[in-house]
Amino acid sequence: MKPLEELDCQILLLRRECQDKLPDEITQACKKIQQKYDGKPLAMKSIADTLKDEKPASTAAWLEEICKLDKAPNMKDSCFSTSYDDVPYNMQRSLLFMSLFPAGCKIEKDRLLRRWVAEEFFISHTDGTVTAEEKAQEYLSEFIDRNIIRTEKSISTPDAETCKADYLMVQVMRKKSRSPQRNSKGTSDTIYVLNGSNIVRHLSLHYADTKHKEMLEGVDLSSIHSLTIFD
Repeated sequence: MKPLEELDCQILLLRRECQDKLPDEITQACKKIQQKYDGKPLAMKSIADTLKDEKPASTAAWLEEICKLDKAPNMKDSCFSTSYDDVPYNMQRSLLFMSLFPAGCKIEKDRLLRRWVAEEFFISHTDGTVTAEEKAQEYLSEFIDRNIIRTEKSISTPDAETCKADYLMVQVMRKKSRSPQRNSKGTSDTIYVLNGSNIVRHLSLHYADTKHKEMLEGVDLSSIHSLTIFD
Protein backbone atom coordinates (compact mmCIF):
# COMPACT_ATOMS: atom_id res chain seq x y z
CA MET A 1 0.00 0.00 0.00
CA LYS A 2 1.55 3.29 -1.12
CA PRO A 3 2.28 6.05 1.46
CA LEU A 4 -0.09 9.03 1.44
CA GLU A 5 1.10 12.43 0.37
CA GLU A 6 0.91 15.37 2.78
CA LEU A 7 -2.37 16.76 1.40
CA ASP A 8 -4.00 13.32 1.38
CA CYS A 9 -3.01 12.89 5.03
CA GLN A 10 -4.63 16.22 5.90
CA ILE A 11 -7.84 15.21 4.15
CA LEU A 12 -7.94 11.85 5.90
CA LEU A 13 -6.95 13.17 9.32
CA LEU A 14 -9.37 16.08 9.28
CA ARG A 15 -12.20 14.35 7.39
CA ARG A 16 -12.60 17.29 5.06
CA GLU A 17 -11.49 18.56 1.68
CA CYS A 18 -8.67 20.96 2.41
CA GLN A 19 -9.83 23.67 0.03
CA ASP A 20 -9.79 26.40 2.67
CA LYS A 21 -6.47 27.45 4.14
CA LEU A 22 -5.90 25.64 7.42
CA PRO A 23 -4.27 27.29 10.44
CA ASP A 24 -0.49 26.93 10.30
CA GLU A 25 -0.34 25.00 13.58
CA ILE A 26 -2.70 22.31 12.23
CA THR A 27 -0.85 22.11 8.91
CA GLN A 28 2.47 21.70 10.71
CA ALA A 29 1.05 19.06 13.07
CA CYS A 30 -0.36 17.06 10.13
CA LYS A 31 3.00 17.30 8.39
CA LYS A 32 4.83 15.95 11.46
CA ILE A 33 2.45 12.98 11.69
CA GLN A 34 2.76 12.24 7.98
CA GLN A 35 6.57 12.26 8.25
CA LYS A 36 6.68 10.26 11.48
CA TYR A 37 4.47 7.46 10.17
CA ASP A 38 5.75 7.70 6.59
CA GLY A 39 2.21 8.39 5.38
CA LYS A 40 1.06 4.86 6.25
CA PRO A 41 -2.69 4.72 5.44
CA LEU A 42 -3.42 2.40 8.40
CA ALA A 43 -1.74 4.77 10.84
CA MET A 44 -3.46 7.81 9.36
CA LYS A 45 -6.88 6.12 9.53
CA SER A 46 -6.29 5.05 13.14
CA ILE A 47 -5.45 8.62 14.15
CA ALA A 48 -8.38 10.04 12.16
CA ASP A 49 -10.84 7.64 13.82
CA THR A 50 -9.54 8.50 17.30
CA LEU A 51 -9.68 12.23 16.56
CA LYS A 52 -13.28 11.89 15.42
CA ASP A 53 -14.25 9.97 18.58
CA GLU A 54 -12.45 12.21 21.08
CA LYS A 55 -13.40 15.60 19.57
CA PRO A 56 -10.63 17.54 21.38
CA ALA A 57 -11.01 21.24 22.11
CA SER A 58 -7.78 21.96 20.25
CA THR A 59 -7.11 19.80 17.20
CA ALA A 60 -3.57 21.18 16.79
CA ALA A 61 -2.61 20.46 20.40
CA TRP A 62 -4.11 16.97 20.18
CA LEU A 63 -2.18 16.17 17.00
CA GLU A 64 1.04 17.43 18.60
CA GLU A 65 0.51 15.00 21.49
CA ILE A 66 -0.07 12.16 19.03
CA CYS A 67 3.34 12.91 17.51
CA LYS A 68 4.94 12.04 20.86
CA LEU A 69 3.42 8.56 21.05
CA ASP A 70 5.32 5.39 20.16
CA LYS A 71 2.54 4.33 17.83
CA ALA A 72 -0.75 5.59 16.46
CA PRO A 73 -3.62 5.29 18.97
CA ASN A 74 -5.74 2.13 18.77
CA MET A 75 -3.39 0.66 16.17
CA LYS A 76 -2.92 -3.08 16.56
CA ASP A 77 0.66 -4.35 16.41
CA SER A 78 -0.70 -7.31 14.45
CA CYS A 79 -1.18 -5.02 11.43
CA PHE A 80 2.60 -4.73 11.11
CA SER A 81 3.56 -8.00 12.79
CA THR A 82 2.16 -9.77 9.75
CA SER A 83 4.54 -7.83 7.49
CA TYR A 84 7.46 -8.97 9.63
CA ASP A 85 6.29 -12.58 9.91
CA ASP A 86 5.96 -12.79 6.13
CA VAL A 87 9.70 -12.15 5.76
CA PRO A 88 11.62 -15.44 5.22
CA TYR A 89 13.09 -16.66 8.50
CA ASN A 90 16.69 -16.54 7.26
CA MET A 91 16.25 -12.80 6.58
CA GLN A 92 14.66 -11.85 9.90
CA ARG A 93 17.94 -11.46 11.83
CA SER A 94 19.09 -8.76 9.43
CA LEU A 95 15.76 -6.99 9.79
CA LEU A 96 15.78 -7.21 13.59
CA PHE A 97 19.15 -5.47 13.58
CA MET A 98 17.30 -2.32 12.49
CA SER A 99 15.68 -2.16 15.94
CA LEU A 100 19.03 -0.99 17.31
CA PHE A 101 18.65 2.34 15.54
CA PRO A 102 16.34 5.11 16.78
CA ALA A 103 12.98 5.13 14.99
CA GLY A 104 13.16 7.47 12.02
CA CYS A 105 16.98 7.45 12.05
CA LYS A 106 18.62 7.63 8.63
CA ILE A 107 21.51 5.19 8.25
CA GLU A 108 24.06 5.30 5.47
CA LYS A 109 23.33 2.37 3.19
CA ASP A 110 26.95 1.21 2.96
CA ARG A 111 27.34 1.43 6.73
CA LEU A 112 24.25 -0.73 7.28
CA LEU A 113 25.44 -3.35 4.79
CA ARG A 114 28.87 -3.46 6.46
CA ARG A 115 27.24 -3.94 9.87
CA TRP A 116 25.15 -6.83 8.53
CA VAL A 117 28.21 -8.48 7.02
CA ALA A 118 30.25 -7.98 10.21
CA GLU A 119 27.53 -9.78 12.17
CA GLU A 120 28.01 -12.77 9.83
CA PHE A 121 24.29 -12.95 9.03
CA PHE A 122 24.98 -14.48 5.61
CA ILE A 123 27.60 -17.19 6.17
CA SER A 124 25.05 -20.01 6.13
CA HIS A 125 23.13 -18.50 3.21
CA THR A 126 25.88 -18.25 0.60
CA ASP A 127 26.89 -21.10 -1.67
CA GLY A 128 30.34 -19.82 -2.57
CA THR A 129 29.22 -18.18 -5.79
CA VAL A 130 27.69 -15.20 -3.97
CA THR A 131 29.66 -13.01 -1.55
CA ALA A 132 28.30 -11.87 1.81
CA GLU A 133 28.26 -8.30 0.49
CA GLU A 134 26.12 -9.33 -2.50
CA LYS A 135 23.78 -11.28 -0.22
CA ALA A 136 23.43 -8.22 2.05
CA GLN A 137 22.45 -6.11 -0.96
CA GLU A 138 19.96 -8.79 -2.01
CA TYR A 139 18.33 -8.70 1.43
CA LEU A 140 18.17 -4.91 1.43
CA SER A 141 16.51 -4.91 -1.99
CA GLU A 142 13.92 -7.37 -0.70
CA PHE A 143 13.14 -5.18 2.32
CA ILE A 144 12.78 -2.16 0.04
CA ASP A 145 10.41 -4.07 -2.25
CA ARG A 146 8.32 -4.97 0.81
CA ASN A 147 8.18 -1.28 1.81
CA ILE A 148 9.82 -2.07 5.17
CA ILE A 149 12.96 -0.04 4.52
CA ARG A 150 13.09 3.12 2.45
CA THR A 151 16.13 4.63 0.76
CA GLU A 152 16.86 8.17 -0.32
CA LYS A 153 19.80 10.26 -1.43
CA SER A 154 22.08 11.46 1.36
CA ILE A 155 22.03 15.22 1.92
CA SER A 156 25.63 15.38 3.18
CA THR A 157 27.04 12.99 0.56
CA PRO A 158 25.19 13.33 -2.77
CA ASP A 159 26.64 10.09 -4.20
CA ALA A 160 25.54 8.04 -1.17
CA GLU A 161 22.18 6.67 -0.10
CA THR A 162 20.59 6.48 3.34
CA CYS A 163 18.17 3.87 4.68
CA LYS A 164 15.32 4.32 7.11
CA ALA A 165 13.11 1.63 8.61
CA ASP A 166 9.39 2.25 8.76
CA TYR A 167 8.60 3.85 12.15
CA LEU A 168 5.86 1.42 13.13
CA MET A 169 7.87 -1.57 11.94
CA VAL A 170 10.71 -0.52 14.26
CA GLN A 171 8.31 -0.77 17.23
CA VAL A 172 7.30 -4.28 16.12
CA MET A 173 10.92 -5.33 15.59
CA ARG A 174 11.87 -4.17 19.07
CA LYS A 175 9.19 -6.40 20.55
CA LYS A 176 10.28 -9.30 18.35
CA SER A 177 13.90 -8.85 19.39
CA ARG A 178 12.90 -9.47 23.01
CA SER A 179 11.50 -12.94 22.29
CA PRO A 180 13.33 -15.87 23.96
CA GLN A 181 14.42 -17.16 20.55
CA ARG A 182 16.42 -14.01 19.76
CA ASN A 183 19.72 -12.59 21.00
CA SER A 184 19.31 -9.75 23.45
CA LYS A 185 19.24 -6.22 22.18
CA GLY A 186 19.24 -3.09 24.28
CA THR A 187 18.31 0.54 23.83
CA SER A 188 18.74 3.50 26.10
CA ASP A 189 14.97 3.53 26.62
CA THR A 190 15.23 0.16 28.39
CA ILE A 191 17.92 -2.43 28.85
CA TYR A 192 16.49 -5.62 27.43
CA VAL A 193 17.54 -8.68 29.38
CA LEU A 194 16.28 -11.98 27.99
CA ASN A 195 16.21 -15.69 28.70
CA GLY A 196 16.47 -15.12 32.44
CA SER A 197 20.10 -14.02 32.08
CA ASN A 198 21.89 -10.69 32.07
CA ILE A 199 23.68 -11.24 28.76
CA VAL A 200 23.32 -8.48 26.17
CA ARG A 201 24.55 -9.10 22.64
CA HIS A 202 23.89 -5.71 21.06
CA LEU A 203 23.68 -2.49 23.02
CA SER A 204 22.43 0.77 21.55
CA LEU A 205 22.36 4.04 23.50
CA HIS A 206 20.04 6.49 21.80
CA TYR A 207 20.76 9.64 23.77
CA ALA A 208 22.98 10.97 26.54
CA ASP A 209 21.60 9.82 29.87
CA THR A 210 23.26 10.13 33.26
CA LYS A 211 21.35 7.02 34.36
CA HIS A 212 23.07 4.73 31.84
CA LYS A 213 25.58 3.54 34.45
CA GLU A 214 22.81 2.74 36.90
CA MET A 215 20.72 1.02 34.23
CA LEU A 216 23.62 -1.21 33.21
CA GLU A 217 24.59 -2.30 36.72
CA GLY A 218 24.43 -6.07 37.04
CA VAL A 219 24.33 -6.55 33.27
CA ASP A 220 27.03 -8.79 31.82
CA LEU A 221 28.71 -6.75 29.08
CA SER A 222 31.44 -9.29 28.33
CA SER A 223 29.45 -10.90 25.50
CA ILE A 224 28.52 -7.71 23.61
CA HIS A 225 28.99 -8.04 19.86
CA SER A 226 28.34 -4.38 19.11
CA LEU A 227 27.92 -1.05 20.86
CA THR A 228 26.15 1.76 19.01
CA ILE A 229 25.94 5.26 20.50
CA PHE A 230 23.80 8.14 19.19
CA ASP A 231 24.10 11.75 20.34
